[in-house]
Amino acid sequence: MKDIGILFKPDTAAPQAAWAVQLYLAEAPRFYGSSSRFPFGANGGQLWFGQSDLSPDQILTSQDIIMGASGHRRNDERSSGERSNDERFFACSLTPYGIKFIGWSRRIYYRPYQEDGAIESRSPAYSNDRFIGRILSKAVTPPHTAASLKSHLCKIEGFSGSENAHLYSSLLSQTILDNSSRLALMNRHGPGSSEKEPMVLLIKNVEKRSTGGPQTPAGLPENPLANIINYVYYRYYNKEGETTSKTSFDEDDPALGRINSLSVAPPFNISSLKARLAEFEGFGGKHLQLFEDLSGDSPMSDSDTIALFTDQHPGSTADEPMAFICLNCVDSLPASKPPEVETQIKLITDATFGKSLPQNLSYSVDAPVWLPIVKGEILFSDGIKVTKKDYKNNSYEGYMATNSAGKHGFVLSCRVKQI
Repeated sequence: MKDIGILFKPDTAAPQAAWAVQLYLAEAPRFYGSSSRFPFGANGGQLWFGQSDLSPDQILTSQDIIMGASGHRRNDERSSGERSNDERFFACSLTPYGIKFIGWSRRIYYRPYQEDGAIESRSPAYSNDRFIGRILSKAVTPPHTAASLKSHLCKIEGFSGSENAHLYSSLLSQTILDNSSRLALMNRHGPGSSEKEPMVLLIKNVEKRSTGGPQTPAGLPENPLANIINYVYYRYYNKEGETTSKTSFDEDDPALGRINSLSVAPPFNISSLKARLAEFEGFGGKHLQLFEDLSGDSPMSDSDTIALFTDQHPGSTADEPMAFICLNCVDSLPASKPPEVETQIKLITDATFGKSLPQNLSYSVDAPVWLPIVKGEILFSDGIKVTKKDYKNNSYEGYMATNSAGKHGFVLSCRVKQI
């Protein structure tokens, strides 16, 4: 019996919302002989399932399958060649009686973190957002528990073991999944089924990560939500008063900073938010206070949760920022500051630059990883101009820079200025 994979997607252009299916049946003649007995032939074909709900152990015969035309693909898919996020997979076996449906396999989206913030995934889901990873559920060793999923994700992300890892069912969850917790990974509505509701992997000891940076396979789509950022705004103080924030974005108000809420590590409480702010401001995590707003009477407790992924969390707008206070910043500074930190400069963008990239640059082996930017955004760079070339030997001059979300990439020098 030969296991085969079937790729399908919902197609609204198809009559009665049938499922568009692409079957690859190299072993079909082994059971069915000529294509006259098996309507889609040994080389496979594009088919339609007239039913959308399939159950394990169900036998599908030729009567359940209707031949379809490739012209039913959506126009945007035909023109771009990109796959829809609605893709799902399921496994089948060929039998003398038909195709036996075994079970669903789908994509699992997740975000990896260390204790002081987000880290890039080595299995990125998008070309322009390496902080969200993606795997296929069929790759996880049964039984599907939190322990088996952690073990697989740690291997993918380059960590030697999962004993220092924690797994959360979603960004909104405050509870660490128990190792024995069963996860519906084959269910198309199970945890991590959407890039909007990814699972969360928290690694306690990132120093043990194996060598080798994140890989970006060719042909990955762009995340359409990458430029939609939910910020946490704050004013930065020491005990003498307000001081310039390293994440400032307004030249007229340098003490006002902001960070991407997705860069904060779980369990998304005041302690993890302070750790992320301290990381951006460049000092240790002691003698820090965080107030809900500028008129607060007492600092928030480290254990207080904060709903970072809603519209009403503290610091959700620049007009009502949180207050972040370092009581002893001098003592909290590292004993030896890396040279690159001392020479770091700030750049401000003068344009929004996202999907509209020079297309011919993407064909170059020397092509940079573009950093999406928003007009007025503050970036950090070593100030050294670099040149990238495309396959026609056209040169592009710019900087390698990092934004407030921790994303690193290439920006054109004509779109930024030093401040």
